[in-house]
Amino acid sequence: MRKLIIILLAITMLVVAVTACGGGGNSNLVGTWVAGSSDGRQHGSAFGEWIIVFNSDGTVSEDVGANRFRGTYETKGNTLTIKIPNEGTTASYTYKVSGSTLTLDDTTFTKQSGGSSSSSNNQGSGSSAKEDDLEFTFRFDPDTNGVIVTGYTGSSLEVTVPSEIDGQPVTSITGFGRDFGGMSITLPNTLVEIGENAFQNNSSLSTVVIPNSVTAIRGGAFRNSAISSITIPDSVTIIESSVFWETANLTSITIPNSVTEIGSHAFAESGLTSIVIPDSVTKIGDRAFYETDLQSIVIGNGVTEIGKSAFFSSYFKLFMSGGVMAPVPPPMAGSSETQMTELEWVEQQLRGEHLNFSEEQIQVALRIYDISGIAPFAR
Repeated sequence: MRKLIIILLAITMLVVAVTACGGGGNSNLVGTWVAGSSDGRQHGSAFGEWIIVFNSDGTVSEDVGANRFRGTYETKGNTLTIKIPNEGTTASYTYKVSGSTLTLDDTTFTKQSGGSSSSSNNQGSGSSAKEDDLEFTFRFDPDTNGVIVTGYTGSSLEVTVPSEIDGQPVTSITGFGRDFGGMSITLPNTLVEIGENAFQNNSSLSTVVIPNSVTAIRGGAFRNSAISSITIPDSVTIIESSVFWETANLTSITIPNSVTEIGSHAFAESGLTSIVIPDSVTKIGDRAFYETDLQSIVIGNGVTEIGKSAFFSSYFKLFMSGGVMAPVPPPMAGSSETQMTELEWVEQQLRGEHLNFSEEQIQVALRIYDISGIAPFAR
């Protein structure tokens, strides 16, 4: 009997060891970990912000900058091994968990929440949710006391982001880029921003309605996506850099009167054919509408700053009889034209007989030159 008890104890210890080393998640690791310090500042990796979500079923997701990787993990002793099958990579770290702090080699992470489960339960835009009901990864934002949804782990084609998680409002979203396969998404009215690179490289979403609570659309939010229709509410005050860069399907958009700034490359290489910039806008960044197919441009009276090459596009190519005209310097000293102001001289060039400028195009060109000091057709 004593021998049998010893054998049973040995089997039990072996099962416990196997469970801890693979197949299921290490309970000490389960949760969302953000590279940085306990005060919420994120240091990340050389490629940007680094977030790791360890789930109880032994799966893991890593957000490194704008890239997301999914795989499995296992622990053995003080060694953590993460495998990413799609990338064909395996990484091993010396790890240590102490309370809400995780150390992987020389990198320190702070725990933000528990991990996600694999249960299926989409929440309504006005609903709240608990961690175990979610198909989303997330972390808490100490600056806003809200939740940042960092991705979707489910398989539904119609996705609704909850307005609350564990009693905290969802204030920002990111991580719905190339790996997000949903065909539609409903955003909650608790959002205050669309996060950086939120829908970058997304090839499935064509329409997004931004709720009235959002005040900022962060850099690269829809870059190189399939977006063709989007509603920007009049709560938004800034469209940051590269937001709609390379959105070939986006042919029209209405910028509300609340927007005061359009960032650099905001609409560069998009499919826009016309644009009306409201009087509320004071600044247009470098190459904001660079290499677009604009045929009509209206610039509001409030604009006081226009960056270089902001409107270099087909609009200023087509009205030139011989292709792109190189910028010409003002008259040299001693010229009979030196009594002209620089703006008058530019207008004289624009009205040259060899050019086919319409009056509208001339006025837009003069307006851009008057504000920026740079010919709109100059790169």
